[in-house]
Amino acid sequence: RALEYIQAHTEASRGQIAARQSIVYEILGLKCEGLIVPIEIGDNREVMRLQEQLKKEMGFHVGAIRQPTVKKAILRLIARLDIDEIVLAKACERLTQIWVK
Repeated sequence: RALEYIQAHTEASRGQIAARQSIVYEILGLKCEGLIVPIEIGDNREVMRLQEQLKKEMGFHVGAIRQPTVKKAILRLIARLDIDEIVLAKACERLTQIWVK
């Protein structure tokens, strides 16, 4: 059924994906090929702090991938199609406020 849905809604899905990619680029300055956005943080403690803060404040879940699993610690944002674009934009904006580069 999922494959049938994708085949029937290909163009609409492409538009939704492009809109989310645009939100991520406009707010975070990151280009991504799909909906998975690795955000390099570089510090295991900081990545955990950011993950917890976004979850606590907004109920927005991001992955906190730490060393040694990855070369440098990253937040893994997945801009899923079932997430409202406004919510995604707010989460990206909040991340820019709480993350000191």
